[in-house]
This record gives sequence, C-alpha cells and structure tokens, in this order.
Amino acid sequence: MSTPFVSQTQYGKNEVFDLQVARGQIPGHEVVNVFGYSTATPSSGFIAAWENNTAYAFPTVASTMLVTSSSASDTAVTIRIDGLDAKYGRISETVTLTGTVAVTTTKDFLRINSVVTTVGNAVGTIYVKDAGAVVYAQVLIGSGRTNMSVYTVPAGYTAYWTQFDAFSSTSVTSGVYATFRALLTNSTGVNNITLTIPFLNDFSVTRPYPVGYPEKTDVQWQCKSSGAGLGIAIIAIGVLVKNFTD
Repeated sequence: MSTPFVSQTQYGKNEVFDLQVARGQIPGHEVVNVFGYSTATPSSGFIAAWENNTAYAFPTVASTMLVTSSSASDTAVTIRIDGLDAKYGRISETVTLTGTVAVTTTKDFLRINSVVTTVGNAVGTIYVKDAGAVVYAQVLIGSGRTNMSVYTVPAGYTAYWTQFDAFSSTSVTSGVYATFRALLTNSTGVNNITLTIPFLNDFSVTRPYPVGYPEKTDVQWQCKSSGAGLGIAIIAIGVLVKNFTD
C-alpha cells in the first residue's frame, strides 16, 4: 500500500498549514511558484510571459537538450534543468557550461519547467534547445534563472493553483490594456481556456477553493496587448500534491 498523504498540520498547532508546506513538513505537498516576464507582449495573439516575445511551443517528443551560452567566457557556470521525461516523470540534470560550445544533456526531456543557476554567474545568455535549434528555456544575463509562465504537472501529482497575479507597463491614459488568460492542454491535446481577464496596470485572483489541474496538464499563463507591446509580468502560486493510490 502506498504511503498516505494527509492535508493537515503535522507539527505545532499554532503554525499555519501553508508555512508547514513551504518548510517541507507536510509529506506529499510542495509549493510551486511560477513567474514569467515578457518585455514586449504583442497584440497579434496570446503568448506566455517568457524571455522571447513569441508564442511558446512545448517539445513534441522527449529528447536530449543542447545547452549553450552566448559568451565564450561562461565555462565555470553550472545550471540545473528541472523537467519531465517521456512519461511525465520528474527529472533533473546539472550541466556545466562550456561557453558557446554546446553541452548535450544525458537525459531526455519532454518538458522543461525551470532552469536555475547553481554555480557562478553567466555573463552571456544561456539557451536550452533541441537538435533542431528550438529554444525551450532561456536564462537572460543577470537573471540567474528562467522567467517563463509555463508549467507541466508531473505524473502522479495534482496542482492546486491558489493565486494568480499580472502586472502591466500600461498607463491609465494610454488607452492600451492587456488581457490575461490561462491555457490548459491535457496529454491528448485538448485545450481549455480559463480565467480570461482584461486589465490595465495589475490584477490579483485568489482562490480559497482552488481547482485541481491533473497530472500531465500543460499550463500557459498568457497575455496579449491591445496596442503597443507591453512589458508584462505573471505570477502563479500553488501547491503540488502527490496523488494517493492504494
């Protein structure tokens, strides 16, 4: 029988449940923070907030990734790629850059949820792409990690998103506004759009009773601009809960 995971406080009756989850004290529960930023969100269509001001495309098959920097000086920088394998199982790999010369991962990635610098500070932009040169993750100079509002729920888990925030560079007098939406795609390719919200400077949504996003769901928190490209930041906060099966 699998170990049961209980959504209740385990240590200290006066410590709130959310803090215990953040401290890793509730088995089978972990906090997920996703944040993205787009410097110039287009008006032509919705895109995820990430390092490229273009639509984000998920890999179609699991494959090794090529990791490079735009600077030949980045030879002592190490990054960690967190993602999913062909069965949507959680995988992670640490890669040390060799400048502009590509380093090939040893693992096959179907999804990349984040890239974080663990050693050093890159002076160039870091790219994670497939053999066809399609970029799936990018770390800008000075960022230290990816800033992309995309996430895929791992196999065996359910994600419960409790808060969404978006911030735009528009002004009240400009006549330009932004529109936010959440695009969910399941493993068979069926799309569902939720939380379509027009806004000016910012908005925040808190869900005391969050809807569960099942395993293998691709999520893109997207925006588009009604006029000139806007700088837009998106934050999604939730809890990843391990599914319990007998």
